Amino acid sequence: MKNRVKILILLLTLLSIIGCGGKESNENYLKISTWKGGGEDFLSEMTDLYQKENPDVKIEIEVVDATQYDNNMKIRNTANQLSDIFTTRVTTMEMYKDSVISLDDIEASSINPYAAKFKVNGKIQGIPIYAFREYVYYNKNIFNELGLQIPTTWNEFISIVKKINVNNKYIPLSLGAKDSWVVYPFNEFMPFLEPKGNDIWSGMAEDNTPFSKGKPFYEAYKKINQLYSLKPAGDDPLGYGWNQGKDMFLGNKTAMLAAGQWFWGELGEEVPQNTKDNIGVFLLPVRDTKVDKFRTLTMAETFLSIPKTTKNKELAKDFINFMAKNSDKVKSNKDTIQPNGESKVGSLFATAIKKTKETGELVDVLNHGGGDKFLKISNSIQFNVKTMGQEMLMNKDFEKYMEKYNKKWSESRKKIN
Repeated sequence: MKNRVKILILLLTLLSIIGCGGKESNENYLKISTWKGGGEDFLSEMTDLYQKENPDVKIEIEVVDATQYDNNMKIRNTANQLSDIFTTRVTTMEMYKDSVISLDDIEASSINPYAAKFKVNGKIQGIPIYAFREYVYYNKNIFNELGLQIPTTWNEFISIVKKINVNNKYIPLSLGAKDSWVVYPFNEFMPFLEPKGNDIWSGMAEDNTPFSKGKPFYEAYKKINQLYSLKPAGDDPLGYGWNQGKDMFLGNKTAMLAAGQWFWGELGEEVPQNTKDNIGVFLLPVRDTKVDKFRTLTMAETFLSIPKTTKNKELAKDFINFMAKNSDKVKSNKDTIQPNGESKVGSLFATAIKKTKETGELVDVLNHGGGDKFLKISNSIQFNVKTMGQEMLMNKDFEKYMEKYNKKWSESRKKIN
């Protein structure tokens, strides 16, 4: 009897996770699943537009808690219960390579400038909802007061941090690392911005010692260590989180904040216009000299994929094609990179890009997520760049820190190979 009860509880739990019984099978119905913060506003607006032209189609948008989404989709995939359209990330696309249909032949693949650049096993299996670049937001009044210029090299950026510290009136950088994800513009993305940093995760999977001097990861982290050693976020960067850091920036207590274009949209109408007018942006300069190419990361985000198990493939394809052709018509997409690959003309982002191009050649680097081998190695040693950011803020011995990771990585790679 106890075993029967256990089996019943297990079945009920699985059914609640995969949403069994909630999926309609008629040809005029689509269910779309994404995570909270994974473009649900965009999808909602796009759904309204689509249904105006297709009133007979019913579309249900399911938003799953971001911390549960990936595991939830894994379970559904195992049970063949994925929604008609579901979203994937750069870092999770690989795991669905045998479960989704190819989108190479649909119109959206030729319209979207990033779809073909994220092929898995030679096929397009997801169309990104949007893309955005990473920026440093800065307080114009503080920069003007202290006579600071927009930096175009890493040393110039470091010089700004030092000057603000010497002034002792403001904190240079909002970096509420109590929330580990906040360090991502530095610890996650800077290795991509070093020369030879393209597709860095896949490259690391083929290297026994990727944390060695002269290699992209080491060189980027050496710069990050230089920055963190200056205490750019105050004496206790692990004592406050993202929301407090954001309030500090908007309240004129910190001079800079690093985040993607998404941050501008997050400000919303509750932030006074005069506060917004006081905000400027520039691309984080990681290059060593002005002669070097200016590398900047472009994030393609929230890929729409269609599982092989759906009974409504053609309707799902039609919705994704409609999205690609009309993505510039929705408000939630206005501050991201448009389908032509550029920011909205006249925006503060377009202005920053124009100014950067005046200082040298601008190279867009894409955030490829690595393959199976990288995931196996990184998972086996619990490799987490955001956690590393928190640890580095505690003033670790940098050389020993890199040596430790070289040893762990090499040992794991040998076992996996």
